[in-house]
Amino acid sequence: MERIIILGLKNDFSRVKIGFLGLRNGFAALKVPF
Repeated sequence: MERIIILGLKNDFSRVKIGFLGLRNGFAALKVPF
């Protein structure tokens, strides 16, 4: 049971990390003057 919870937390954390990287890339793209 604990293992499943830990795996779920790991998946959520990686999703948050990916989302954060996406946000950073989006902000960087916005800062670039066209």
